[in-house]
Amino acid sequence: MNPFVGVISPLVVMLAAVMKRAERRVLRQLRDSGAHSPESAQPLEPMAALGQLRLSRLIDGGAVIATADGRYYLDEDGWEHYRSERRRRAFAAVAAVLMAGVVVYLFTK
Repeated sequence: MNPFVGVISPLVVMLAAVMKRAERRVLRQLRDSGAHSPESAQPLEPMAALGQLRLSRLIDGGAVIATADGRYYLDEDGWEHYRSERRRRAFAAVAAVLMAGVVVYLFTK
């Protein structure tokens, strides 16, 4: 195995786990505070850079909505759409890697 792959693979998995945890914190804050509509929107606790990045992705994906006065709420329908799109992209990435592996295997055999 390529030593580069042996080092990078665990790092990618760890980064994905840390990003997922940061995303769950944002979602938990909104759910725990009952922020599910513009009327119930809440400010979020200060967060590290990765939390801010995940919040931006959630906003861009339509899962979290920011109000004009700096509060946020969780759009459950937007969250479901965001999750399904993320699953679709992950499936496409895995399929592409598998296909590339098959092509390499067939041409190096």
